[in-house]
Amino acid sequence: MNTFAYRNIRIDERMSQETLAFTGEIIRDGLTVGTVRNDGTGGADFWFFPAREDQVAFEESAMAAFPDAGGRFAAQEELSYELLVTAVEQVLEPV
Repeated sequence: MNTFAYRNIRIDERMSQETLAFTGEIIRDGLTVGTVRNDGTGGADFWFFPAREDQVAFEESAMAAFPDAGGRFAAQEELSYELLVTAVEQVLEPV
């Protein structure tokens, strides 16, 4: 299991064209270590990590979780999708 999560996901339905447009924070072990976004035009997610060590850890976590994804980038996309779904489900759960 990875130590990453997404938090403070903001979805922009007006900007969503082919995919979901969103922005959010990348959390590692409870600390904000980067940001994630998707422009909603059918392209990939974008990840920004100020510290290279967090970027490498994200890549390694993705490869460990999705070894058959077809490469490093594909594994990161799979992990990103999983983290996004989890973050959105947590927000939508009834109280």
